[in-house]
This record gives sequence, structure tokens and C-alpha cells, in this order.
Amino acid sequence: MTELAPQGRHPSRAEVSETHTAIVFFAGDRAYKVKKPVGGLSGAG
Repeated sequence: MTELAPQGRHPSRAEVSETHTAIVFFAGDRAYKVKKPVGGLSGAG
């Protein structure tokens, strides 16, 4: 797993924002986007 910040530069807190397709984490001067899975294609049902 990748570190969020270089050693010695850990942000004091992170903010989280959720959209309909992703979750975005804002930490210091960086942002990390995690895409949500697309449903309905699993073949179940």
C-alpha cells in the first residue's frame, strides 16, 4: 500500500467527500479518489 504522505509531512486531518461514483479523501495538499464499483453486471438474479 502507498503511504499517504512522505515521512514528516503527515496531515493533521483528512476530509472526505462522497459523490455518486466515488469517495474522495483530501489530506493536506493531496487528494485521493476511490471509485465505487458499478452494480448490475454480476449476473445474479
